[in-house]
Amino acid sequence: MKNTYKNFIATIFILVASVIGVIAQPLVGIYTINSGQATGGTNFQSFSDFSIALATNGISGNVIADVVIGSGPYNEQVVFTAVTGASPSASVTINGNGETITAVTTTTDRHVIRLTDVEFFNIDGLRINWNPASTGGFYGIHIFNTGNDITITNCYVDLSGTTSTLYGAYVASGSETSILTTGDFHNIFFSNDTAVGGGYGVSVFGLISDLATDIVISNNTFYDFHSNGVYLRETDGAVIKDNYFDKRTSNITSVNAIQLAQAANFNSQVFGNFIKVSQTNNGTMPFRGIYLFNGTGHKVYNNVIYDVNLISGDFTAIEVRTGGTAPEIYYNTISIDNPNQTSGELFGVSEELSNTNTILMNNIISIEQPTTAVKVVYSIGSISNITNTFTSNYNGFNIPGGNIAYRNATVPVPYPTLGDWQSISSQDMNSVEADPGFISSTNVVPTSGAMDNTGIVIPFVTTDIVGLTRSSTPDMGAYEFVQVGISSPEYINAVSMYPSPVHSDLNIVLNENNSQVRIEILDITGKLIQTNEIETTMKEVSMNVSSLAAGCYLVRILNGDRLSIGRFVKN
Repeated sequence: MKNTYKNFIATIFILVASVIGVIAQPLVGIYTINSGQATGGTNFQSFSDFSIALATNGISGNVIADVVIGSGPYNEQVVFTAVTGASPSASVTINGNGETITAVTTTTDRHVIRLTDVEFFNIDGLRINWNPASTGGFYGIHIFNTGNDITITNCYVDLSGTTSTLYGAYVASGSETSILTTGDFHNIFFSNDTAVGGGYGVSVFGLISDLATDIVISNNTFYDFHSNGVYLRETDGAVIKDNYFDKRTSNITSVNAIQLAQAANFNSQVFGNFIKVSQTNNGTMPFRGIYLFNGTGHKVYNNVIYDVNLISGDFTAIEVRTGGTAPEIYYNTISIDNPNQTSGELFGVSEELSNTNTILMNNIISIEQPTTAVKVVYSIGSISNITNTFTSNYNGFNIPGGNIAYRNATVPVPYPTLGDWQSISSQDMNSVEADPGFISSTNVVPTSGAMDNTGIVIPFVTTDIVGLTRSSTPDMGAYEFVQVGISSPEYINAVSMYPSPVHSDLNIVLNENNSQVRIEILDITGKLIQTNEIETTMKEVSMNVSSLAAGCYLVRILNGDRLSIGRFVKN
């Protein structure tokens, strides 16, 4: 009897050990997250179950977790921690497939998804919604403490209705309860994501002793940010490119679409971005398109700042704060041309302090909006050396009723005309003062010969904002254009499309006298994605773009010898 009992116990022990051995096997391969099915086999009933399995078992190769379509929404807070076995050849990917996760957050637990000390981790196509029952802050995806080789793509964080700086869509910081705390971050990639509302769209705060490197923020859409659309601090070589910004809400606040903050930001590249402002009332608060707070080595080029609808609050397209930082600002188009009068001050490029040594070439700055305050192309610091605070040339200015430059001293000193500015500063000797003749307030491609082939070559900027090659005598502004009236072919970027952002059907307004029309959709790198060849006399056609991933796209229309190019945002 004793032997039988011992054999029974031994059998149970072997079975338990066998089960534990199976459970403890590292994960590898394809799994599902499906709330409608219990955890077991290759399925996890929740994100939390998946995170526990990763923490317990580790991985031995690439692991993909597909969130089953229709299985959401999920209501949970989840923390992913360092995964044993993660490497360049063994990563974790969550495919959200458009499903939704939300949670009720608190002051001490502000995250929906937190990635703590993880590396080689990817989240794609997940939607995260703010829960109004939350208190004390809300982070959609929080990369916490350390993070390496992380990609966040095609995600949508909806914080609509929130304005607090305690709310951020995509946050990398070193505190569980603060966006503005240092952490150790490298190789972080945000692409084709959308952020709506909150204080911050994307925020990355690296270590001053080990600056965050290889931070790329590309092809994203930022709506209704109430502090910063993109905020970077303690980074080296960050890239902010091809993003779309629009603050549509009426909350009155000091706000920046892009901010490079503090002294330990170096060598950032900011290019290909579209920044507009649908908001009309901002009280007496400042709104900046691009705010270069501090740091050296920054290059800002091929950006469009346009369609600014403010009628109150100060607006500065590009502001440079700190002396001696010497950012290089090339080929930008700034259009502050709202016909409705504002009470705010309007600045193209502004020094917040003095003697920044900013380099400005091949930019178009047009400020036609009437204002009861001042409007200035260049706002110069109060103690700046007029002859070298800016190194500026080959720029195009249009500022009826305003000043080309303005020393922002206790007793301001205006320089109303280009001639006045040239005489006092010896700068901008090859610049021009003329109306660029933008096609419209929302399509700011110039048609004026004054800005056509009147720039100077900047060797590292070889294409314009839509990918056209810069000529040997480049044009001023973000677009390499052909003056209206010049043929072979005539590129005027006159494509009118709606809606943008678009989810399914994109309506394209064609020019008159159509016959055989070729419509091409390209991604932001210039790769051809979709083509339609149609024979029509209609003035408007529709293309279904629902299969495209979220992001920015180019449209190229060839109609006889006429070439038109435009851009839309897919959400």
